[in-house]
Amino acid sequence: MATMKQLVESEISDFFAIFGSPGEPVTIEEAQKTLLSRISPLLSTDMAWIKCAERLPETHEQVLVNDLNGEGVLIAWRAEWQSVSGPTGKWQWVFQIEGIEHDDVRIEEWLPYPSPSPSPSA
Repeated sequence: MATMKQLVESEISDFFAIFGSPGEPVTIEEAQKTLLSRISPLLSTDMAWIKCAERLPETHEQVLVNDLNGEGVLIAWRAEWQSVSGPTGKWQWVFQIEGIEHDDVRIEEWLPYPSPSPSPSA
């Protein structure tokens, strides 16, 4: 199971990846508010990992997954395989980070992706 430290580190890393992009926080106060809005849902006491053996997320639902092979907590979704006649019933994990392949990870648990906090009124 991922530790709280790993989850927070992942969110901080994702937060700093937005810098240099349109819409990045301009002031220190905006940056602090944005970062806290990303981390606060992780500190909720009702957060519990769901075993993949018990239930899988819906296809294309963005979730947090815990890779037991060492990548840590990742943002991922399940993609269904398609044939000419439609879904095949097979699927694989797809990850937000390029270069991580379904066969490289061992995902046994997941969490619904935290909803963003509402933006404060201007």
